[in-house]
Amino acid sequence: MDFIPHHRKTFHVEAAEITEENLDQCAELIGDVVIDDYDGKRYIRVNKRLVPNIHRAYVGWWITRMGDNLRCYSPKIFSEQFEATQD
Repeated sequence: MDFIPHHRKTFHVEAAEITEENLDQCAELIGDVVIDDYDGKRYIRVNKRLVPNIHRAYVGWWITRMGDNLRCYSPKIFSEQFEATQD
């Protein structure tokens, strides 16, 4: 079997970083705010029907939107897969 090189097609998304200030607003889009029993920090418990790829989203993480599709990414994965555009 021969493998032929391919490039993944690019696509554009809108992205917002989750911050302490917008955590409640972000949670309205993807789930519910929960307070961690261990350290008392707030995070979003993600509704799997809305965002199937992640269980929790924390301050510093990113939400992307492409049409009706929402996804969440850790800062590391987001910076590896996306870069800001001028559009």
